[in-house]
Amino acid sequence: MKPDNLTTPPDVMSLLNDIEMRQHGEGRSMIVLHGLQSTMDVWNNVIQRLEGWRVVMLNMPGRGQSKRWNKSDGPIENFYSVERYTDTLFALIQRIGEPVTLAGWSMGAIVALRYAQKYGLDAVDQLILLSGVAKVDGNCSSFRGRTVSEVVIEAQNRSEAAGMFNVADPIAVAHTWFSLQHLDFRGTLSSIDKPTVVIHGTNDAECPASQGKFMAERIPSAVWVPLEQIDHFVLKLAPEEIVMAIQNNRCSH
Repeated sequence: MKPDNLTTPPDVMSLLNDIEMRQHGEGRSMIVLHGLQSTMDVWNNVIQRLEGWRVVMLNMPGRGQSKRWNKSDGPIENFYSVERYTDTLFALIQRIGEPVTLAGWSMGAIVALRYAQKYGLDAVDQLILLSGVAKVDGNCSSFRGRTVSEVVIEAQNRSEAAGMFNVADPIAVAHTWFSLQHLDFRGTLSSIDKPTVVIHGTNDAECPASQGKFMAERIPSAVWVPLEQIDHFVLKLAPEEIVMAIQNNRCSH
């Protein structure tokens, strides 16, 4: 697919200076992207079972040991945004310097789709989209607040109720959530020309499985993998099934 005509930031490679990264295993390169409120550790149950891959994990700003916003960084809504995360991903792929498999869960799937839309897929040999949607507004119900402060409170309550401790800063969650709302990849899907695996829990109440199936039906080379009776948190609840889907649909160079 052809990239859009948006300008790449001139200092895009410097974005990697703000990011905590980790590698696991040896083999073909795979980048895994976490969700909105999670960190790279959300992928641990899956990557520990993968063989034949060099998996690169990263924490986007506001998560783990990655940078937090300060006033010198400019507007906070730009710092914690899908656009910045997409540019960070571009920089990482440039640094790796070889075709990568790109896997994203939840928000990570949206970042992967925005990367495809903005930069094209010449440097990607395969997409793996888990629990994602092509359009957030109207299709994803993770948060209901109408202001940043309301979503901050929701994010705090959500993590406490679930006993989640290694999570994104609530302020990063809130600003990122609002940066998602205008994105719409429905017109991009038919242009994705790389092998794609779409994985989705059939009981997903946050991002309904119908949205995953919608993407799989419109991406020309997509394989649809529904995970029966699994909710949004597929990486935690079905790691073996995800590994099987990745290995069974591994593309050849």
